[in-house]
Amino acid sequence: MKKNISKKLLAIDLDGTLLTDDKEISEANLNGLKKAVENNTTIAIVTGRELLSALTIIEEYDFYYYLICYNGALIMDLKKNEEIFLQNMNMEDVKKIVDFCIKEEYPIHIFGETYWGVTGINQAVEDFVKAHDIEPNIVKDTREIEDMEIINLVGVGDVDKVEEFIVKNQIDVSFTNSVPNTIDIMAKDVTKGSGLKILADKLKFKREEIISIGNYYNDIDMFKVSNIGVAIGNSPEEVKNHADYITIKSNNDNGVLEAIEKYIL
Repeated sequence: MKKNISKKLLAIDLDGTLLTDDKEISEANLNGLKKAVENNTTIAIVTGRELLSALTIIEEYDFYYYLICYNGALIMDLKKNEEIFLQNMNMEDVKKIVDFCIKEEYPIHIFGETYWGVTGINQAVEDFVKAHDIEPNIVKDTREIEDMEIINLVGVGDVDKVEEFIVKNQIDVSFTNSVPNTIDIMAKDVTKGSGLKILADKLKFKREEIISIGNYYNDIDMFKVSNIGVAIGNSPEEVKNHADYITIKSNNDNGVLEAIEKYIL
């Protein structure tokens, strides 16, 4: 039987977990997080989002100490504005996948810390432009990016053919799904779980002091390195099967607060 502990590291996913479907953080969840901090809890946001997109959501709040983004590839100390860890992709792997997407006329996002490229324009790209008021680099040839440091690739839409290409060609990368109809591609062995383990080790948290909250398939690896893994009520069944606790409430009615009240407050 797992039990409550004093010092804690609380890792929380954003989309479908802390955020409502309207991409907002409820006042109730915010108050719960503030109380958690007052109860000797260190908070880490762990998301598949790229850095800019994650910061757009959380930068107005001052109690998020750490950010793990790109599904574990980048870890930031938000208080000090310092990079703790970064794992870029192997450029040969990037070029193989991007070249395939160019030939297939499949728009895939190409992310570095300060770089955003796409192989074509679709609705997902237009939505990103509107949300962040930036324009992407249109990549027509992989030679345009071969000297860059790329953190991850993100496909939206018909992702099956990208996954099949990776598997068929035995490209040595890690890939997962952050939200429905997406594929997130990172360097080998990079997951939310690996990122959380790196952060926990740096901060000297033991496994029994880690609680994680998530709702989707990329959160399962996070559950595996936690003492308590909490699946929000709106999670798919496979995700629930890997959790220690499933909230009654969804992301739209304060499921995160329910977990905090059960294990921290």
